[in-house]
Amino acid sequence: MQRFRAFLDQLQLEEINMVGRLYTWSSRREQPTLELLDRMFATADWLSAFPNHVLKPFSSNCSDHCPLLLHHHVYNGAKPRFKFELYWIKLSGYMEVVAAAWASTPIGAVPFRILDHKLRNVAKALRSWSNSKLSNIRMQLAMAREVILCLDGEQERRPLDSWEFNLHCALKRQDEVEAWCTAGFRRLRSLVARM
Repeated sequence: MQRFRAFLDQLQLEEINMVGRLYTWSSRREQPTLELLDRMFATADWLSAFPNHVLKPFSSNCSDHCPLLLHHHVYNGAKPRFKFELYWIKLSGYMEVVAAAWASTPIGAVPFRILDHKLRNVAKALRSWSNSKLSNIRMQLAMAREVILCLDGEQERRPLDSWEFNLHCALKRQDEVEAWCTAGFRRLRSLVARM
């Protein structure tokens, strides 16, 4: 540990303080051991270049460690690009969405403007259709992660009641199942892409 501290001193690194939690690791027991194991460090130059930085914890839904996210508040103003997902063509309703979006045509436009309009319409309609198809699953996952994060925080202040501990464990198991399914879904999507 002395060598690590000497290394930090030699490089003149400063610790970035985490906001919202005191600990980043839990033994996942009813009477847990809580530790601050995960930390981030930066140089004074970096800290002055990004004075509005915030180090935030996520819920410990996928590990006994709490993942950390460093926001440095830089916004480049770019919109996210449209990404066509090949598995969409296998889902019901895909052709109807594309046909309805493609059918709209601006009046009096030149052919390139018409094509641009149609492609933008299809992209917008597919993005909206995909979000509505998958939003319920995403909402449930987000709610589970939020409850896990709240229970993680409560665990730092006091021992969890048995029902809270059981809920915490069940949500973590559920999230592990969801993560496995999501990984399986990605594998399925790549298989469909190869067909």
